[in-house]
This record gives sequence, C-alpha cells and structure tokens, in this order.
Amino acid sequence: MLTIRHYRIFQAVAEYANMSEAAKQLYVSQPTISQTILDMEAHYGVKLFERYPKKLYITDAGKRLLDYVNPLIYSFENVSSLSLDHMLKYPLRIGATYTVSSCILDDILKDAKKRNHNLDFCVNVANTQIIEQKLLKNELDFAIVEGIIKSKDIITMPIADDCLVLVCGKDHPFAQRERVDLKSLNDQDFILRETGSGTRKLFESQMASKQINYRVKWECSSFDTVKAAVIENEGIAVISARLIHEELESGQLFVVYIDECIWKRDFFLCYHKSKTLTPEMQPFMNATVDYKIKGVKCPIVKHA
Repeated sequence: MLTIRHYRIFQAVAEYANMSEAAKQLYVSQPTISQTILDMEAHYGVKLFERYPKKLYITDAGKRLLDYVNPLIYSFENVSSLSLDHMLKYPLRIGATYTVSSCILDDILKDAKKRNHNLDFCVNVANTQIIEQKLLKNELDFAIVEGIIKSKDIITMPIADDCLVLVCGKDHPFAQRERVDLKSLNDQDFILRETGSGTRKLFESQMASKQINYRVKWECSSFDTVKAAVIENEGIAVISARLIHEELESGQLFVVYIDECIWKRDFFLCYHKSKTLTPEMQPFMNATVDYKIKGVKCPIVKHA
C-alpha cells in the first residue's frame, strides 16, 4: 500500500532527476529511494523513470502520475500546517425549548460571548422531547429545557426557577374574578402547546392528578399564537409568567389564580454524561452557573 511518503520520494526524484540528490534532500539513504521507486513501479505496473548512467529521465507515465502527485502533496502540506484548534473549531451546538429561548437564553449567550468573543453558537429550538433525542444522538453539546428529561444518560442541573400561570382574555368570565377553584376548570376550552412540550406535560399531569376534564381547542408550538388566541377569547391557557409582562400591563391578558394549584418548575442545563467538556465549552458552562448564582427569579405577577 502506497503512502504519502512514497509520493514525496517520487516527487523529489522527479525534481532532481537523481536518486542520490533526492536522498540527500529528504535525509534518507539512496537504497531507500531506489527501493521506493521500484515499489511504486511494481504497484502501478509501469516504468516511472528511465535510468541512465548519470541521470534519470521521467517517463510519460511518470509525468502523468506527477500531475496527480503535486496537488496531492500540496494539499497534504496545507492540512498539516493548520493548527488543530483551527481545524476543529465549530459552533457550540445549543438546544433550547421554546419557553427558554423566549426567556433566558439570550442573556446566557451574551454572557458567554463576553467571556470569549470568538465563541460562536448554533441554536436549535424545539420541545423537550425533541431536544432530549438530539442530546442522545450527539446533535447538541448543551441544552436548556423546562421539561423533564427521562434518559439517565443525560445530566441535568437546575439553573433558574419558573412559574406557570393560568391566563384568560379580558372578555372571559374569569377576568372578573379574583380566584377560581379547580372545579371551575372542568369543561373549559384550553389553548395548549404541542405534545412533547414540557409546559404541556406539567399541565396535563396536574390536571390528571386533580381529575379535571378539559377540552383542547387549539394546539400549537408558538407562544405568540397561544397568547393571541387567548386574547381573542378562544380559550384559556397555562403559560410561563416570564412571557406575559406586556400583555398584563396592557390589560389584554389576566392572570387567573387557582386554589390548591401551584405550577412551579425549574429550567435545566442538560448535556450527555459522556460528553467531553472542552475548554471552548467552559464560557457557556460558566455563564449558566453564574445565571443560577445570580438567582434571577421568575417575576411575581399580579392580577391586572
């Protein structure tokens, strides 16, 4: 099997037309040069050089081979001269759920960029279920989710708290009430996130545990769509308190306080337990840890 070493020797012999000179330039013995050329001629089944007493002459077959060898060696030398950091540099692949991407992700990414201005990110936004699968397939380096990760192969670390609240539009009967009891939610129309969403999973588990029956009127992945539907009184929804400040202040949405029901949860930093944490990943890790240390709390919402 021929290697790049064979082709380097062939190139040198073609350049100097002399095996002794080629051996001198490559710091190898002349017999090594001679044997290498013989091996190559045997491999290709052609004569690459005519051997005259004081000089070698490359054959037509040798010239054709040299046309391929020169760019091959040039490319190999260019690759060899690249620094490993440059060759392996790639954007940090960050996954985020829809809630996280709308709430805290920008702050964390900006902090990470301050720590390393050369840091680059590729962000994938999806629901918790999809994000978990991408982590398991090594399609993401890190993720921040609000849902529960099931796989034991993924490490999760809480970095921020969150609170889901029930909201309605100004024309909904609940808008005129200070609080409602759980039974009032029976047979209500709900605007819900898609299956696989952490927000929906928490809501469904709470409703099932309280034996509350409800109707799913809308199902969508966009929080803007959820809020718009609630504002138009198409139904009520459960949504992160971090996402509704403007709508509460404008009086488009109202928070409905529910007796015996608290929807508190955490946002989690996640990564595969077998993931090698390189120095390039450290700024992002530090930014998430600092976010946790700062204790940026979920805002307390008031009934409008």
